[in-house]
Amino acid sequence: MIFLPTKQYQAIHISFYFIDKIESDAFLYRFLLARILTSYTNTYMSKQKLSKKLNALYGMFITNHVFVLKDYHIMRFNFVFPNPVFLDDDQMLDDIIQIIKEMFFDRPLFKQSIFDEAKRYTLNEIRSKKDHKFDYAKDQLMHHIFLDHPYGKPITGTLDEVLNVSLTEIYDYYQNYLLNNQINIYVSGHITDDIKHKLNVLSTYERQKHIEPMMLDHMHRPIQNYSEQLSMGQAYIFFAYHLNIDRKHPLYIAALLANTLIAGYPESVLYKLLRETYFIAYDVESKYEYDRSYLILYAGVNLESKTLAYNLIIETVNNFIFDGPSNERLAEAKDYLKNEIYSALDFQDSMIPKQFIADLLGFEETVDDIMLKIDQVTQNEILEVLSMLRLTTTYTLSGADSYEV
Repeated sequence: MIFLPTKQYQAIHISFYFIDKIESDAFLYRFLLARILTSYTNTYMSKQKLSKKLNALYGMFITNHVFVLKDYHIMRFNFVFPNPVFLDDDQMLDDIIQIIKEMFFDRPLFKQSIFDEAKRYTLNEIRSKKDHKFDYAKDQLMHHIFLDHPYGKPITGTLDEVLNVSLTEIYDYYQNYLLNNQINIYVSGHITDDIKHKLNVLSTYERQKHIEPMMLDHMHRPIQNYSEQLSMGQAYIFFAYHLNIDRKHPLYIAALLANTLIAGYPESVLYKLLRETYFIAYDVESKYEYDRSYLILYAGVNLESKTLAYNLIIETVNNFIFDGPSNERLAEAKDYLKNEIYSALDFQDSMIPKQFIADLLGFEETVDDIMLKIDQVTQNEILEVLSMLRLTTTYTLSGADSYEV
């Protein structure tokens, strides 16, 4: 169990991470389990009873997050509650520990009604995906980039899988696979010796597991261009650039800065061009997904401007790859990136995920180390990163040209 003590915050966060290899056949099971496990316990046998108990624990709440990171499929459950140091309630931590034990580790066969509700929720999530057009577009982009690789599969599983899954299948996966996952536990907040002593009982549930790395090599494929139309009054344009720089690469910080310079902040090249020069975009972003070796550009534009925006992005990025930034632009991007890192320190929510990723991927850096590396990035290193960008996939989701409100 990893304790991250700080007196800056008045809440305690406890995070459980269930970590396994990425298998697209298991995506549905894990998505359903994230909802089932947090819906009830043996003591609190309905969502209403569990919710009432959490409210009695001074507004304690539980969140879950299911995601893929590099070689791993991860389920994170985060428990947030007021620090017992500030409350006169000796029973509080004992109740929380009991809830955690029953929620994850002391489970008889799941209730059919809870399973049915989780299944309905998942069906609705899949069937309504096109109503959430940006999320739908991002999923389609990932599918077109990675094709049959698990990175290209929906985290919910497929519609057919949901329709055909049974309660016994889910419980079998829980017993024989989930409980054999690697399990990491993190605690952040003002942690006294008494709190640490009580929570240490949970450390018996931690376990390590060797997970084989995934293979991903499709860099020699030609550029693929995709487009799709839905009933909408705008266009979402995506560009996927392969960038083979992972978190431990010496050019990683330069890659972050290159991303920032292209479309990562309001002074970036594409943001200023599309929003302030041509006034054709209402949203411009870029994100460097280092775990998948891709830099993703996105622009939300007016329907009548989608062709112009598409061509401008291609031309501008190509020119930027050749020319790189000026010293002044690079200095501005460095200041922005530093400010973003410092700002994240003000939020307790970021403490555990930051440490977890460092532990999982095997790196450890202080904020001072990162700031020094940012200062040391040169124009030539930015140009080296830019020269490694390879456009592999474009995807446009838009309304028809004759769209009417």
